[in-house]
Parts: sequence; C-alpha cells; structure tokens
Amino acid sequence: MKRGRTSVLEEINITPLTDIFLVLLIIMMVVMPLYSDRQLSVNMQSVEDGETSTGEDSDDSKTVLVAIDELGAFTIDGVPVPSDRLTMVLGEKIQQKPEGLVLQTHVDAPFASMTQAMDAAEILQVKDVTIVRTPGEPEEAVPAEK
Repeated sequence: MKRGRTSVLEEINITPLTDIFLVLLIIMMVVMPLYSDRQLSVNMQSVEDGETSTGEDSDDSKTVLVAIDELGAFTIDGVPVPSDRLTMVLGEKIQQKPEGLVLQTHVDAPFASMTQAMDAAEILQVKDVTIVRTPGEPEEAVPAEK
C-alpha cells in the first residue's frame, strides 16, 4: 500500500504584513501635524563690516541680544554671562522682552556655544530667533609666488 503524501503549502500570506504597514502609516499621518507646531522660527542674517543695526543701541527694543564671541563667551544685552547660567539669565531677560531673541555670533565662534544658546531658547520656548553672523577680522593677503 502506498500512502499518499500531503504536500505542504509553501506560500507567504502578506495580508497581515500589509495591515500592519497601513496602521503604521495612518498613525504617522495623524501624529505628524502635532510636531509641526513645535518648530522654531529662525531668521539668518549677515552683518556687513559697516552695519551694526542689531537693536542693541535702543533701550526700548523688545528683543534680547545674545552675543557669542570667537572664544564662545556669552553676553546678554551687553552683560557677560557664564555658560552654566545662560538659560537662567536668558529666562529673566525673555520675560522682560518677550518679542524674541537675536543671536549674534562671531564667524569663528565654536558651534557648541551656538547650539547651547539655541537649546536655551528652545527650553524657554522662544518663538522667534534671529541669527546674525558677524564677520571676523580680515586676514592679511599673502602674495602668490611666481
């Protein structure tokens, strides 16, 4: 007697996999608009050598000026601030001048200092940040050898 062998069905059912991907897609489509409201508005400007109109001269300016020099030191409205107290002092100034923040960075300033100032602005939920890049000292031109 020969016994009949039953063949194993070797097909992959992709319907559950497709269902999972569609559910994930729907979740992403619902969640993404919630994140778009949390974006920080950043304006990038460059100051030419003769220009210095950043709002620091007028006392009635409603924005806070945070300057970062080439060594990474912070000054807020002309007052030097240690980096470990940046968020606290900036929070006090933002309450007095709620319109926004002007971040004036030297062209040779460390990127970590600018990141620290941007993180402080995000923690304090500053809505409008303007970044102004100030030029460094012009380098001496070296004549090309012939």
